[in-house]
Amino acid sequence: MDSRYVFDILPVTDLGLRNAMKRTYLLAELPTPNTMIDIANPWRPYRSVATWYLWKSLSNFNTIG
Repeated sequence: MDSRYVFDILPVTDLGLRNAMKRTYLLAELPTPNTMIDIANPWRPYRSVATWYLWKSLSNFNTIG
């Protein structure tokens, strides 16, 4: 695998990420994998980094790391 793609992973079945996207984008229900892909398309090639920030947003950034 080419190392430049390591930062472009979007775990569309991850419940934490689905909840964070629902909250961040003010969605009425949990997003489907296809909706998540559409939302995250502009984040390429850094979808892994965006995923980390969304996960952290669920804990209100009490600590970083």
